[in-house]
Amino acid sequence: MAVLPALCLLLPSPRLSGDDTSTQPSVPRIDKVEPLAQQPQENDPTAIWYDNFNTDKTYTETSGELDATENFGRIGSSLKCYYAKGSQGEGNRKVFFGDNPNGALTRNGEKFDEIYWRIYVKHQAGWTGGGPAKMSRATSIVASNWSQSMISHVWSSGESLTLDPASGVPAGGDRVITTTYNDFANLRWLGNNPVSEMKISSTAESGWWVCVEARAKLNTPGKKDGENQLWIDGRLECERHNLDWRGSYDKFGINAVFLEAYWNEGAPVEESRWYDNFVISTRPIGPVTTPRNPILYKTVYQGPDQQTAWECEIALDREGSRVVWRSGQISDPRTVTVNTTNGAFVGMLAGKTQLSDGTHYYARARQQSSGGVWSDWSRWHQEFLTEGIAGQSSSGCDVDRDGAVNIVDVIRLLLLQRDHPEDGRGDYDGDGHGSQNDAVALLSDMAEEKCGLSGALQLAAAGKSGYGIELREPLEPRDRQWLKGFLFELPFTPEQRNAFTLLLSSTGRLPASPETFSLAQNTPNPFNPQTAITYTLPDKSAQYHVSLKVYDLRNSLVKTLVDEFKPPGTFTVFWDGTDEKNNPASNGVYLYRLEAGEFAQTRKMVLLR
Repeated sequence: MAVLPALCLLLPSPRLSGDDTSTQPSVPRIDKVEPLAQQPQENDPTAIWYDNFNTDKTYTETSGELDATENFGRIGSSLKCYYAKGSQGEGNRKVFFGDNPNGALTRNGEKFDEIYWRIYVKHQAGWTGGGPAKMSRATSIVASNWSQSMISHVWSSGESLTLDPASGVPAGGDRVITTTYNDFANLRWLGNNPVSEMKISSTAESGWWVCVEARAKLNTPGKKDGENQLWIDGRLECERHNLDWRGSYDKFGINAVFLEAYWNEGAPVEESRWYDNFVISTRPIGPVTTPRNPILYKTVYQGPDQQTAWECEIALDREGSRVVWRSGQISDPRTVTVNTTNGAFVGMLAGKTQLSDGTHYYARARQQSSGGVWSDWSRWHQEFLTEGIAGQSSSGCDVDRDGAVNIVDVIRLLLLQRDHPEDGRGDYDGDGHGSQNDAVALLSDMAEEKCGLSGALQLAAAGKSGYGIELREPLEPRDRQWLKGFLFELPFTPEQRNAFTLLLSSTGRLPASPETFSLAQNTPNPFNPQTAITYTLPDKSAQYHVSLKVYDLRNSLVKTLVDEFKPPGTFTVFWDGTDEKNNPASNGVYLYRLEAGEFAQTRKMVLLR
């Protein structure tokens, strides 16, 4: 049978040493970022299972011991996968949940057609021999003999990971033909591919905790629309689409996840790896949550002589284009707290004392030998999420510190660089100096909704809702003339350019209320898991009966978002991709239609899970 189309996203291979490997230290990694003692998933209703392995939690099946010498944090323990030389290893956990016919440890009786599961994995420093065959799997068990309708395997392939989905239902069939667990003779294999680019089980990537998250979404009965995805260290590495997991069989959902250690050929040497921070959820999980002044741990020094110092940087993106914190030279051999004592907040966080609320960050590091030689910088890695809700702390996009983000901040950034080049707020992108590139980066973050805001503040930043914006301090005529020179030099969106032009006018403000009806394109688009839809009602009536509904391409109603009277103004609603019964809607193109008074408009949007 032909293998279904697959996509594997490529990662650049890091250079692990300089030209002179005899004198340059190895490239370090950030081993871990100390998480909050209580992670959000512990009390999240979308979470099915959570285990930080600090205690021996009850599982359906268990092998192996907890290890207090290794953990993702300052204290606690992890699940140890131990391999004696030549052995298949030990260190497994099996959890039954939902509608599992053999009993569930949690969410008894619920049916799950889509789940995410995440673990952090660490191979001991110097790990060798490639990856053990098994890491984890999600499956649907349908009988007391553990026969399975589908299995979503996350397995090793050499030093990498691979997706190896399988079905216990004939193609297009409606019954399960497996008669026992791992009934290989009756399983229909959907293709052992693709292979991850990151070699998680290589010696080069050993010694640090790596986040591994997978997703399995069953196909709609009778269709080939199932999905399988794999993220490593926050990057989508591999994905499969158009899978026929179960034909038209629909009696049981996904109801078990296994953490595994099995090494088919046996371990070449005695060694260990560890699992921690295990989560099963109905929603994307992502990295651990940390304080806003997190503690970072570096891997143990490897190289000539001894380590004398190391350095670390924090950025908002894995390309490092928006650095927000730089350490000084760190004398502690392994740890540093991200604060103003150990470094400086730069770029969009210049002048701050903490990282922003609810924001994803990435780290990189380098280390110095006692001979004075520095290693290369590591790639940006070890994604983490700060506590809080995005936008609660003042955003670095808010250059003028007025509590809002909009085109006024671009104007103030340009004037700040011109009049006060020594002010660190002018170096928005964190590259060490102020330039026009900072305004370009700010405009991009506003348009792409990366300012750590939500709701109306974010829409204003993106230029989608700018009513009532005005300059608090009027501009001098010379400033207006100087700023007009940037109209065709900066990459404004049409909305941003319009706002910029109006603010440079004699009034220096945008209209206080919309003058016409409008229905904006949803953002983001395509989207997953939710999107924002903004509409405006003009100041021509005291109120309007507003209807905003989502339809499929057959004009069947999917979801009613608004059905009520509204006054004039600008409003934003969100669609989370569910139907009227709060069931997840399928991938595809949808229509959303606004009716208000005599106005009606329809737009298209794409849900891409």
